[in-house]
Amino acid sequence: MRCVIIGLDHDIQGVDTKDHDVEKCLTGVLDGDPEIALIADEQSPQIDRETVARRIASKRGIRWAAIDMPHEIKQQHGIVEALADRWGFDDHRNVMFGFYLDHEDGIREKYWISQIMQDGAESVVVVCGVLHLEPLAAKMSALGWEVRQVNLCDEEFYRRAHPTFKLIRTADGRRGYETAEWHEETF
Repeated sequence: MRCVIIGLDHDIQGVDTKDHDVEKCLTGVLDGDPEIALIADEQSPQIDRETVARRIASKRGIRWAAIDMPHEIKQQHGIVEALADRWGFDDHRNVMFGFYLDHEDGIREKYWISQIMQDGAESVVVVCGVLHLEPLAAKMSALGWEVRQVNLCDEEFYRRAHPTFKLIRTADGRRGYETAEWHEETF
């Protein structure tokens, strides 16, 4: 099994940049591996939302799947509240932040892997939030998958447009991000 994981800020998952940078990256990955048979998007199957990955999959005749857990399954696992409470705001520095939750996000990532395995594709692209990039890659590698990571938040186009976005690690080891740019619907 081969997988390319593209980690991004969810703000550019559905709406690409004016220069189509997300599409260019995804197209480059697809051009580099003509065997890719599935593009798996971190998106709830209950939400019928157009994403850059979905659009490209449709254009190229590649299967696309929304692989995030439906809300009911998150409820069954008891992770809804923690996932909703991962965001915060630091009034002193005027920044929004969000954290990766080892337990809760780990449950979701294992679900994503099960969805991908059920599809049966041997070569896959996963598009997900940047905080999932390393832990998801580690889970897949532990299963013997060949994994490559692409962090779109490290790309020049993204850093130019979002200069305040940065990945952080707290003193107690928690991984997250912070930014001085945010959308009200985040809260």
